Amino acid sequence: MNNKLAGKILMLAVLGGFLVASPAQAAEEAAGEAVSADQLLLDRKASEEPKEEVKPAEEPVAKPESSQDPSTLAKRLELAQKMHEIRPTRDQVDNAIRRASESVPPKDKDAFIAAMSTILNYKAIERISIDAMAEVYTVGELEAMIEYYSKPEAKSATAKVRDWAAIVQPEINRIIDKAMMRVRTGAPN
Repeated sequence: MNNKLAGKILMLAVLGGFLVASPAQAAEEAAGEAVSADQLLLDRKASEEPKEEVKPAEEPVAKPESSQDPSTLAKRLELAQKMHEIRPTRDQVDNAIRRASESVPPKDKDAFIAAMSTILNYKAIERISIDAMAEVYTVGELEAMIEYYSKPEAKSATAKVRDWAAIVQPEINRIIDKAMMRVRTGAPN
C-alpha cells in the first residue's frame, strides 16, 4: 500500500472520520457486482484527491515549517507517545479499515479486512502519527488532549462517534445531493 493511502487511512482513524462509498461504488454494490479491494481503494483515492500538478522526481516534497519551539520537542514526543497509549493507533486504523469495508460487498468484507490488516505496517503508522502530533501540537495542547481522552466520558463519547456519524452522514449526503441537483438544473434555492 502506498504511503499516501496509508496516511489517509491514518488521518481518518485519528480524526474519527469515516469513509463513504462513491456513487459509482454504491451503484456497483446495488447491482451486486464484486469490487476488488485494490480497485476500490484506487477508485476512492482518485475520487477524493484533488488533481495535483506532477512534479519532476528530483524535486523534494516541501514539508511545512514547524513553528514549534525546538527545545520542547522531547516533551512533545513524550506526550504524543502517551496519547497513543491512551488511543492506540492500531485500534484507530482497524476501525478505519472496518469503516472502509462497509463499501465492499458483504461476501468480500472479511477478506478485505484481513488483507488490509496484513498489508499495513502498524508500527510505521504509529511512528508517523506520533511524530506528526509532536510537530503539530504544543505541549499545552497535548497535555489537554491527554487529560480529556483519559476520562471515562471521553472514551465513551469517542466510542459513539460511529453511531453519530451513521445518523448525520446520510443527512449531509441528502442535502449535498439536493444542492447538486439545484446547481445542475439551475433551480432556485
